[in-house]
Amino acid sequence: MRTNAGMVILVSALVILAVLGSRGGVASNLPPLPPEPSVNRIAVVGLDGLVRTIKPDGTDIIEISGPQGFFTWPTWAPNGKKMVYSGLVNDARGEPSITLFEYESKTHVSRKLHIGEPGFAGLLAEGVVHYPLWAPNSEKLAFVGVTQQNGLTLFLDDLSDDPGSLYVLDQGPLWMSWSDDSSDLMVHRSDDHFLVNTDGPLTVKQIGVNSLSYRVPAWRPVEKAITFAREIDASNSRIYFAPVTPDGVGEAIPITDAVSDSAFHWTRDGSKLAIADSSNAVLYLGGPTLVFRELKILDSSDFSEIAVLRDNIIAYFWSPDGTKLAASMVRASGDQTAEVSVHILEATTGRTSAVYENEVPALIADGVPHYFYWSPDSESLAFIASTPQGLTLFVADSDVGRQTGGQPLAVERGAPLYFSWAKDGSSLALHSGPDVKLVQRPFDAFLSRQI
Repeated sequence: MRTNAGMVILVSALVILAVLGSRGGVASNLPPLPPEPSVNRIAVVGLDGLVRTIKPDGTDIIEISGPQGFFTWPTWAPNGKKMVYSGLVNDARGEPSITLFEYESKTHVSRKLHIGEPGFAGLLAEGVVHYPLWAPNSEKLAFVGVTQQNGLTLFLDDLSDDPGSLYVLDQGPLWMSWSDDSSDLMVHRSDDHFLVNTDGPLTVKQIGVNSLSYRVPAWRPVEKAITFAREIDASNSRIYFAPVTPDGVGEAIPITDAVSDSAFHWTRDGSKLAIADSSNAVLYLGGPTLVFRELKILDSSDFSEIAVLRDNIIAYFWSPDGTKLAASMVRASGDQTAEVSVHILEATTGRTSAVYENEVPALIADGVPHYFYWSPDSESLAFIASTPQGLTLFVADSDVGRQTGGQPLAVERGAPLYFSWAKDGSSLALHSGPDVKLVQRPFDAFLSRQI
């Protein structure tokens, strides 16, 4: 998934994924969707810079961040029992420092997990202080922050009091993903790959895979294997998967060839692999913007092609149940305008449906629909797009068979817009001003709560 650097997709997310046997391994004992969270609350950030949580029905607002400071980017652990959030707070000497906090749902207590350098407030992007990535078992946290000496730096924390956050790597960008069993982290930096094992004492091993033809390595579910791309020549690459053992990475097995840069992602059961490649440039934002020209879905049993979408694809996202893909696309329609759209692609049949289409000024970054967020039950897709009234939050029915190609439901207008789903998918929290607004299915009425 990629985007032009001028598009501030990250900023929109302030409130807020063994030795190989056969190729057809598919998980059959996955938990149901939506998951049954132990704590079903929504985290929101107010215009006062404080973090609060609220029940999906709009009741029981709890302030979790302290009153002194400016806080952002709350990120729940997968099991809902803990959360981390970032803050700019003053230390004991009155100097501002970037701090990562951990919040415990049971006790309603926050503690400082990592304190940055006094007087230095480095940002990953506008409004983005840390990039946190929870392990699937919710017991470990990897996060990227900015240090004065080493730039983008990766840390790991097991959430115990001692030791604190451990240094892993620096000199980012750092593209990473967790293994399903939460024991390993694969990190891609420049053309190098590092296997970070967290089972015992932290170990970081360079695995001898070199590539500049993609960004984020993808762990294959079921079998413990990593998926990556490697250049064949200046214009082509080959996508592989390889088993990961305590000794390192085994023999790489080819999946398919790709044209130029690529991005790939497995469904959570490992049955299908989505691959976007054939990057090209279209005129947007006053210059060339790289897009993918092809998005294909492969069956994991033999890597045969199930479905394909050919267009100027900026980003794509699997639904949680792995039955559908959402894709954002852009076409230059002239020097001053661009056609933007959102399509949902049905993974098994290849049927597609446009849930959003619009013509926007080609110099407006927010014109391309962004900040896609599937409901946990995969029934709805929410995203933000620019309309004549300003930034608009849309909710679309994800069933391709029920789509007519018209506009999805516009549920709120304003700028800026921040939103997040309840963990059970029953409601959506939105704020665009002093109120938190809860919209519940069928997304036709708001519950407004002053914060």
